[in-house]
Amino acid sequence: IGNFLGGKFPFAQFERPTGLRDVLIAGCGTGQRSIAMARRFGASHMLAVDLSLASLGYARRKSEELGVSIAYAQADILELGTTGRQFDLIESLGVLHHLADPWAGWDALLSLLRPGGFMLLGLYSEAARRPVVAARARIAERGIGDGAEDIRSFRQDLIQSGDPQASILE
Repeated sequence: IGNFLGGKFPFAQFERPTGLRDVLIAGCGTGQRSIAMARRFGASHMLAVDLSLASLGYARRKSEELGVSIAYAQADILELGTTGRQFDLIESLGVLHHLADPWAGWDALLSLLRPGGFMLLGLYSEAARRPVVAARARIAERGIGDGAEDIRSFRQDLIQSGDPQASILE
């Protein structure tokens, strides 16, 4: 993790940890990040939580298919303090800003962080979402349905058109 953090924050001065005992992925969704983090740091003490049982089921299936053993659980970030656990690394990407009180979510996660631990947060901004909003408007203008095949077809048309908006699909 020291190399990972040093690459992300080359001018930061911190004591580089020698290993991770416990990792929390708060709001793991379909497991993409938990699988990536498990591959990078190991999954032996990883807990990945989400509110959605459907997402957790998909994440578990994908993890099993890839031979990555991750502990998944349905949980509300605001209630995680009741577990009595603490973590060396907490990752929560694209989650806190969806809460009714994002600061309460931040406080809840912060209370789970071991002294000297690290937290990686990702928040959506209006500017970052502009391409998504534009793509949705384009879909609506063309009267494209919201079924999986409709969206796949739109995606392929956009890629093949060479349209600069296709960068949203990367």
